[in-house]
Amino acid sequence: MPDSTHPSNPATRGDLGADSPRAPLPLATVERDADRSNDANAPMPDGPPPVRAKAEDPDNLQSFVALAYARKGQRIGMKKKVAVAIAQGPPPDDAVWARIQDLARHDVLLAVPKQMLLAAIPNKGTSRAWSQVLEACLAALRVHPASSELVPMLLSANGGGRVDELLDQAAAFRFDTIPRPGSTKPLSASHTATLRANVTGTVALWMVAVWGVASPTVLRSLHERVWSTESRRASAMTEAWRRVLDVRDPSALGLACDAFVSEANHARRDADAARTSEAAALRRMADLEATITQLKAQLDQERSTNEDLRRAATQASRDAEAALSHARDDYERLRTRVLRRLTREVELLDEGMLAIKREPPKLHVMTDHGDRALSGLREEIKALQREAGQ
Repeated sequence: MPDSTHPSNPATRGDLGADSPRAPLPLATVERDADRSNDANAPMPDGPPPVRAKAEDPDNLQSFVALAYARKGQRIGMKKKVAVAIAQGPPPDDAVWARIQDLARHDVLLAVPKQMLLAAIPNKGTSRAWSQVLEACLAALRVHPASSELVPMLLSANGGGRVDELLDQAAAFRFDTIPRPGSTKPLSASHTATLRANVTGTVALWMVAVWGVASPTVLRSLHERVWSTESRRASAMTEAWRRVLDVRDPSALGLACDAFVSEANHARRDADAARTSEAAALRRMADLEATITQLKAQLDQERSTNEDLRRAATQASRDAEAALSHARDDYERLRTRVLRRLTREVELLDEGMLAIKREPPKLHVMTDHGDRALSGLREEIKALQREAGQ
């Protein structure tokens, strides 16, 4: 689609649709169309619908969009051959986009874009047709004051993570400021509610069809951001039942309820799994606590044993030091005694040797001193043997 902000694009000029001007629809027409947009099979106010000739299938984007707006928000379809014809046809020019935006300006309740999206979703595989329908929907959203500021967010690359934010912004618009066609008065309460539902519904459908967000996620966000707000306004039992019974298609309620039941079941399974995991974790924790207690007891025992060994080693070291000191004393005493004995006996032998060397030699002196020296040495040997325990 051409850039709608470019000056050369006829979709931005003030004379949009000047070649084929269209008067605004009177409010009564808008009200009747809004009522019929909720039920494609509802009879006309003044009698059964007239018999119509079978319309030809659209053969390009412009005819498909024109058909959608002619249906005024009622359900439409897109056959496979229509999607192929749109894809194979020439791309829409500025005049086509201008005509599409002109049609969109008269869709006060913004009832058509969601119907075009729903019709094109089965043909997403025909990428050119799908992309052109998306551009047509964006064109309608751009020209409506209730949705124009949402378009940049719809086109954002990381939009999938902003579901709640986008629905909040879509629902926060002051829909009661939209004037009735041809009047300065605001829309009625029922039209305001319809417009809010169409805007938020189109945004939610875009999230699912274009962004690929899971339907339960979008439904949950719709409930939290949009539906719950509306339900709080109908707190009285009578009003609540009136709104429920006013729903013309019970399958819509069934689908929403099924989605919430499915999500609740999934949440329950997650909760059961979490409780099972919690029980297993508690058992594991109890086992670990028992193991920790056992290991602490073993550690305390090992510490006690280690302390006993440390004290024993300290005492053994002291005993060894004392024994070594006594051994040194005994050794010094023994060495001194033996040295004294040897010195004395050597002196006797020296005297005996001197007596032998005299002229004439005095053998009896040598004999006496030798006997005395030998006797002393034998006594010392016996003393050493006794001390050694021999």
